[in-house]
Amino acid sequence: MSFTGISELNSSHRQLGARYFWLTMVGTVAFILVGGTLIFMANWPADCEPGGRDLIGTYWCSPRLLSGNAVDIAAAVWLWSIPTIGVVVVAWSWINHFLRKRARTTQWSK
Repeated sequence: MSFTGISELNSSHRQLGARYFWLTMVGTVAFILVGGTLIFMANWPADCEPGGRDLIGTYWCSPRLLSGNAVDIAAAVWLWSIPTIGVVVVAWSWINHFLRKRARTTQWSK
């Protein structure tokens, strides 16, 4: 594994094909840009301005956004979608790992 990431990108490009690779790249950049715009445009309470806060402080104050307008709610949803996606990916990986392991062990037990 290289630390530049270029070989991994080339490998992903070969595995996915050009169309899906670029759709994934554009979708990821769009997700980040939309989220950054929502966080910037959100009407944060006075004691919860995210500019001078760390990441944990931003998450700590984000439930207060749920009582705001549509942009505030969308910012809170976007912010909490990041750890949710992480948990889902890890759970999906574990489930697939154990299903593959179970399939290998039951295959040889017959």
